[in-house]
Amino acid sequence: MVLTGRQSKPALKYKQLANRSIFLVAVLALMSFLCRFGSVKFFARSPQISASVQAQNSKMDLCLSLQRTENVTTAQFRSERQLVEFLEGPGLLENNGNALIATCKFQYNNHSRHFPHAMQQLYRCHSWWQANPDKQPWLVFKSPQNAFVGGFLTALRDVFNVTIVRLRHNLKVVRPKVEYAFGSPFAANFGYAMQSPRDAIVLRDSILHHYDLLSDRTGGCHRKPSVVGASVENLMREPSIGILNRSQRTGRRFFSDSLLRDAIRERFGLTVHMMTFDDKNFLQQVQFMSETDILLSPHGAQLTSIPFLPPCARMMEFFPVGYLVPEFFGTLAAASDVSYAYLYTGQDRISETATWMKDAESRQAARLFPVCPNLETVMDNLEEQIAAWRTCCRGKN
Repeated sequence: MVLTGRQSKPALKYKQLANRSIFLVAVLALMSFLCRFGSVKFFARSPQISASVQAQNSKMDLCLSLQRTENVTTAQFRSERQLVEFLEGPGLLENNGNALIATCKFQYNNHSRHFPHAMQQLYRCHSWWQANPDKQPWLVFKSPQNAFVGGFLTALRDVFNVTIVRLRHNLKVVRPKVEYAFGSPFAANFGYAMQSPRDAIVLRDSILHHYDLLSDRTGGCHRKPSVVGASVENLMREPSIGILNRSQRTGRRFFSDSLLRDAIRERFGLTVHMMTFDDKNFLQQVQFMSETDILLSPHGAQLTSIPFLPPCARMMEFFPVGYLVPEFFGTLAAASDVSYAYLYTGQDRISETATWMKDAESRQAARLFPVCPNLETVMDNLEEQIAAWRTCCRGKN
């Protein structure tokens, strides 16, 4: 039977599904080709390495075969900010002791649906309440769209007695100021902000104590003394290393997390914990971070829980080829008193990021690339991180 004129709705629906399926298969095939053979310019390698890569049949072997010269970059961002820099609204004028309520109003937009961007606002609100300890904390917030945000809101109620309302009129509120444009990554409010790392410390310690999350595995510099009068050196514990990976369903995942774990254990003899946050609730994520002294993780939403890392914590963030935004989670690390470094896993960050970060579509494609760091580079830097962690702990005695 020949159909003429307009197609029926079922036929049109199936045609659309077929087109989407063909497009998805083509994208996956292209990604597989790029990752395995590296025939495009930004994956270009020497003939010897290209031949070696082509001889491999697994992603693990691919990671071992990449011989890039990478450098770990230590980045420092502002750790203290004035309230007026990251908040706005008439409520700031009430910061004179006369008002009884300190109200923060969540701003809804296309970005706030993604929970790291939602937490950009909520961490700012927490800092506002910490600046007004004599006032009742209020939050104007409709409903959480993510388990992490939902758990954080519950903690605000349980631990800090925050009153959360969907709508409230006639309140002089403050609103978080957040900039989302990639065109100005160094803008003052592109990343995270709190007035002081003290706010992050209060957040971490209060939640850990309230929910009884402290244990022998909790990170930090010292273990409980087993002998009265034990020396400071004997009380110092070894750092716990955490590898926080991403889901297999998403991009920017470590290809070689098990190889990374084994290399750390072999070279340093330290405890290494591996985790993904796929099915973990807010408190489970908080607990993992609180038990991690040195964190290794690809760029991704899982790093939103950085404020719950323990004292003297250090972290290394890994970026895929063509994608580089250390200003985002780097500012959260600074606001949380966490030492921050990052590793770009490409070959030419200037040309590659110019190609892949020029528009939203290109950035989205780059965010799907895997993260495959050079293990020797990571081990050398990790040795420095461990030494710096020990120095920090000695300074806290």
